[in-house]
Parts: sequence; C-alpha cells; structure tokens
Amino acid sequence: MSKVLILFAHPAFQKSRAQKHLVAATHSLDEVTFHDLYEAYPDFNIDVPHEQQLLRDHDLIVLQHPFYWYSCPALLKEWLEDGIIGPVEQVYAWTDRPVGGNPWSDFAVKSKSIRQPAMPHNLNWDLWLGPAQSRAYHPDYHPKKWRAWLDFGTGALGDMGCHIIDPAVWALDLGFPETIEATSTHWEPDVASQTYPRASLVEYKFPARGDKPPVTLNWSDGRLLPRRPDLLPDAVELPNSGALLIGRDGVILHGSHGASGLRVFPESKFQNYLRPEKSIPRVKGGQQGHHQDWIRACKDGKASASNFEYGAALTQIVLLGVLAIRAKNRKLHWDTNNFAFKNDDEANALIHSPYRDGWVL
Repeated sequence: MSKVLILFAHPAFQKSRAQKHLVAATHSLDEVTFHDLYEAYPDFNIDVPHEQQLLRDHDLIVLQHPFYWYSCPALLKEWLEDGIIGPVEQVYAWTDRPVGGNPWSDFAVKSKSIRQPAMPHNLNWDLWLGPAQSRAYHPDYHPKKWRAWLDFGTGALGDMGCHIIDPAVWALDLGFPETIEATSTHWEPDVASQTYPRASLVEYKFPARGDKPPVTLNWSDGRLLPRRPDLLPDAVELPNSGALLIGRDGVILHGSHGASGLRVFPESKFQNYLRPEKSIPRVKGGQQGHHQDWIRACKDGKASASNFEYGAALTQIVLLGVLAIRAKNRKLHWDTNNFAFKNDDEANALIHSPYRDGWVL
C-alpha cells in the first residue's frame, strides 16, 4: 500500500471545526503521516532537509482546492441541464466583505502604515513577507489582516469569490471569460496603491458553450446587493453572501460555500417538479463530506471532486476580476491560451508580481 504524506498548514486550526474532523479521520489510517507545519515550526524556521526526507519517504501526494463541493452543486447542475429555469444568461454574485462587521470580514482601506511598533519576539518577519517587497512590520498586516493589502491578499473577491461563484462556474460550464470590466470606490492614489476598495463591481462576459447562451456574471462586494429579479418574491431576503442565477423561466438563489440554501423561484411553479435521475456522483456527508472525499482520494488514488484541475481554473477566473478591480474603468480582453490581456499592457504587468531578492523561483 502506498505511503501517504499529508502536509497540513492552517493558521487558525483551533477555530476550524471542519479541519478538526479531517485531522481526526487521519488517525485511523495506518499508512498516512499527518504533518502539521504550524505545530512543527511555530517560529517559521523550516527544517528543509527534514521536509525533503519526508517527501522521499512517501509515495503519494493528494491535492484538493479548499472550497466546499458536496451535494448541492451536483443537484444544481442536474436541474439546470434539465431546464428547470430555462437557459441562464445572467448570474449575480455578492458578499458583504470587506465591511462584513466581524474581525474576519472587515478589511482595512487605507494608505501604507508608517508607524513602526515593536515586533513580536516570536515572529520571523522576513520569512512572513516571503517574496513580497520589503516593508516594516505593523499589526495592520499581521495577524489576520493581510487580506486587505495588495502585496499580501486579494481583497473581498479573492477571499470569497471561489466560495460563491463556484456553483455557477461549474454547473453552467462557463470556461474562461472573454472580457472583464470593473469599477470601485477607490479615488485616493495613496490608498489605491496599498489596499483594495471599500466596494467594487465586476462584470465578466463568458462566451456561448455549445447550445448554452453567453453568460454575464456580475460580482459586487462591500454590501452592494444586486437588483432583485422580477420572479424573486419581495419577502425573500438576500443573504449577506450569495448568488442569483437568472433563467428565462425562473430564478435560483443560493448562499455561499457549496450553494447552501438552494431555492428555486417562483416556488409555485416548481412544487411538483420531477427531479431528473441522478447522473453526477455525490460527495456524501454534508459539509464534512468535502474532507472525507479528500481522504477517499488519498486511499483510492482517484481525483477528489474539488481537484486542482478545476480549482486552478476557478481561481484564475476570480483573480482576473481582482486584476480588473486594480485596472478599473476599462474593458480587459482575456486570452487564456497565452495567459495575457490582448489590449492592456498595464493590466498584464499586474499578472506577475516582482519577487524580492532571495525569493526568485
């Protein structure tokens, strides 16, 4: 039997119920080595020879993208392919971040931090910075606050996009967008050069796919909700983060993380809807099934449902929107084969950030 090495790195493991279930499940697997990098290296001083030897001692590495993929996305795809709401031409997705009202969902919108407070004695700041350009330590960046900053994070869209647009991207076979256009609340250069905006709007245009029509996907953040479609009852409250799929014959509403709270409108029209036969394998076990599917992939070698081949493509779509926010107020034409914008050298310069000395690949 192959020996499996799990390299685990979670900055807030003690707060993650899902990850605790994953870790507990590995303890009963004889040929699995669980290696917690944060526990092994609290000072961030990595023992490189030891890590290399661990890789040599094991046979199998399984990668899984960290978004939730369980029963709802499969159900959504089957229903859409069955024509439950007719052809879909519009998708709206949104989040309350970066002004969500909680420590993990409020992001700074400010210029570069100047004051230089004392650095925690157990923090290797140079290692924490990694390939990012050098700057002095400040608690505005770490702990927990790095998502807000251009050098370290990807803002509200980068934080939540994969969790929210994933069901539509997968169920509608969207592929890659032809154009992306964005605008935002940024107006001060010294703020826009450092952090992401308080709110932004992004429009993706996806081409037709076979008999499926072109799709416009509209993203909004900063508590900007989309226009309510006519078929959505007034009494239905939109979630803080979620998506609407607008078909010619109906509307689907869902929340974040695996199309949670999936609902179809008008409800009266679909009360007697005959579901199609199951044609897509399910990931069993609700939200915990996401992690069980990963363990199953470790054991039988077959790709997990949310594997890197799909996860990388979804991440590319999200990050194209992030780049459009930074290169706002112009339409960017994307060439995925050449991994470049056809019409904008300034936007192309943002695709690859320069690494500081000592961190070049």
